Amino acid sequence: MLADTYRDFIALEEVASSVRTFQSQIIPALLQTPDYARALTAAGRRWKRPEEIEQFAAVRLKRQQRLTAESPLPLSVVLAEGALRQQVGGPEAWTAFIAAVRAGEFPARH
Repeated sequence: MLADTYRDFIALEEVASSVRTFQSQIIPALLQTPDYARALTAAGRRWKRPEEIEQFAAVRLKRQQRLTAESPLPLSVVLAEGALRQQVGGPEAWTAFIAAVRAGEFPARH
């Protein structure tokens, strides 16, 4: 299901001492809410069936566990305004994401 390059990326992230990212268009996976992750996965069109979308979104969300581990992964994120304005998943998912940002609820609760 996962491309080798994505598996390699996840493996590197698992042993990283910190992560820094800049995103201009989307919210990084380490900060995505479940609805945002599902919508982004579905929009990619690589996965068609709901169970495939759910599985891939779950992989994205599982990566967030490093942020709340006993020794949390330091994360630095710079977002362009466009990433915050993209209504991935429609108005409801976007509103829930912005509410999570304002409440400081990261990683996303699922």
